[in-house]
Amino acid sequence: DGVGDSDDMEVEVPDYRGTADFADVGFWNIEHFNRGVDNDRIKAVADVCSRLSMDVMGLTEVQDGAMKRLVAELRRRGDEMGYALLDVSGGQDIAVLYDKDTTTVSLADDILDANTTKLGAKTRTGKSAFPRLPLFARCEVKDDDDVSVKFMIVVVHLKAYVDDASSRARRALAAKILAEIIHDIREEEEIPVILGGDFNELLTNDILAPFKDTADLFAMTADDAVSGAA
Repeated sequence: DGVGDSDDMEVEVPDYRGTADFADVGFWNIEHFNRGVDNDRIKAVADVCSRLSMDVMGLTEVQDGAMKRLVAELRRRGDEMGYALLDVSGGQDIAVLYDKDTTTVSLADDILDANTTKLGAKTRTGKSAFPRLPLFARCEVKDDDDVSVKFMIVVVHLKAYVDDASSRARRALAAKILAEIIHDIREEEEIPVILGGDFNELLTNDILAPFKDTADLFAMTADDAVSGAA
């Protein structure tokens, strides 16, 4: 979660850095990274992004104004980054930050359009499964030898309140719908799909079962979940 916040659940990995021979992908809920953030926070976030050196980073709780300032700060440091943003909810939008030297990213608006009905689904109590729509984007990352890998990234920020029954029902429905959409993408486009973001949920219960119980999907952070780190 957010840089500068004191949180016992926050873990920093200071020695990881992306490399030129691998497509490095990460996710981060920066928290309240909106147009009102001060310059110190912009620099702190830029420190993390520059150090990690991701090709593609899915971000939640961001806003266009802050992203523009972040990209400008990274450019000042010699990092040519771009971003694609989906305006979903006030100051809690979703974006993909990417290295322009290695990566191209384009929002897959056609996926959103094709799944309007599914993404508009509601629980039995009338609550939207997706108060914040997921971001779908097609990515291509090239290494130093100009060999590329293509994949779809899906960035989500599911409804909050971990212990709230209504929010849990929303997340359970969202997981079911996302698993169906990802299956369709894999069938139609025959490319890998990387799903990440802020699920506001643990992998150690049944809420996200559609992700765990589908043969075509596996959780890269399952070991972290079992140990209580995610």
